[in-house]
Amino acid sequence: MMGAMSQPSAFFRRPRGLVALVTIVTVGMFASAGLYRWGWTLVEAKDDEYSAVRESAPKDPMVRVDKWLIYSEPQIQNRLSKLRFSSLHPGLITHRVMHEGEPAEIWGVDLSGSHPARIEREGLVVTIVLPQPRMLGHGELSGMNANQIPEYPAGAEIPDAEQRAQLLCEHFLGGLREAFEKDIDGARLLFRFEVGPAGEAGAEGERG
Repeated sequence: MMGAMSQPSAFFRRPRGLVALVTIVTVGMFASAGLYRWGWTLVEAKDDEYSAVRESAPKDPMVRVDKWLIYSEPQIQNRLSKLRFSSLHPGLITHRVMHEGEPAEIWGVDLSGSHPARIEREGLVVTIVLPQPRMLGHGELSGMNANQIPEYPAGAEIPDAEQRAQLLCEHFLGGLREAFEKDIDGARLLFRFEVGPAGEAGAEGERG
């Protein structure tokens, strides 16, 4: 008799466990929905804030370029400094020329100094001026990026180092460039390489 009475109690305990499980799942679903809605509200608020900033920005493209330069020139200089290969080789390395039995020639754009580039502005066109690629020294390159630097034997035909440097700069500054040209009608961000002594662009940038 006692054994028969124990079976219903075990039977009725199972639905209570099921109810608890359903309750936990339901609470979790409501919590997830709440978090999703909260997150979406933050996104909408940020969109509204960004729209408000854009609406309050000057309408004159020339004035907008002035404002853009104030905030973006430090970003440009900082991003270019991140293209330095290393503290030992503070340049954008374009390639190496290998000589049998001698240290390799290391070619690239000198990015030393706190302001690697000179920024010029003519109307709506902003130009980032960098030193022309040249031989920066001799030696070996080490580190995880060393195997990405092209090597050419002495006397071989070498692709245009300036073109490679420009492609690398455009890729690295692509987001900044796209935003600038998209936000201001007629604005353009260009690159130019000049012949000159090492650090000339950076020195003039610091004076500016």
